[in-house]
Amino acid sequence: MSTGALIDEIKNSGLVGTCPDCENDFSTKRALLFDVREKVPKGLEAVFKRREARLAEAIRRLKAKVKKAEERTRKKEVERNRLKQKCKKMPFQIKYTTKKTTYGQVLEKIFPSTRGFKMNLNDCRAVFRPIDYLSFNGHSQGGAIEEITFLEIKTGEKGLDKKQRSIKEAVEGGKMGIETYRLK
Repeated sequence: MSTGALIDEIKNSGLVGTCPDCENDFSTKRALLFDVREKVPKGLEAVFKRREARLAEAIRRLKAKVKKAEERTRKKEVERNRLKQKCKKMPFQIKYTTKKTTYGQVLEKIFPSTRGFKMNLNDCRAVFRPIDYLSFNGHSQGGAIEEITFLEIKTGEKGLDKKQRSIKEAVEGGKMGIETYRLK
């Protein structure tokens, strides 16, 4: 069977095809079918040119995406190298910070037993988190509690943290209370 006869048979078969350009279905009866080894029929050259232009645009966009991805990869590599350098310095910083923190925690625990501590040690109760001590002033004399003092001991320049500041604000604002629970 010749190519022309095969094309005629497909046109008359009632088959439905899908356009590779617009992806719509079409009847082969209305299609412009041709042998690709021969000259392209008139009208199809414009379709091919449009498709070629769309492919060229898609390639251009794809190349732009590749370029952006390469730039992001380069930036990530720079950031990775920066973090690597930072990590090399970290053991010293961690040791130093850990020593400072440990030193501060030890001082918090022993400071009430030093001469510089102005409260009566027997009035103090250790809490440590979020405030170091509560002092029930007057408790050790057996009389009435004159005042309850919240004590936070700090070393170095560090100030109160967020939770400690909120406790200070609650105390200064008189937002305190006492409750009694009875177990049955």
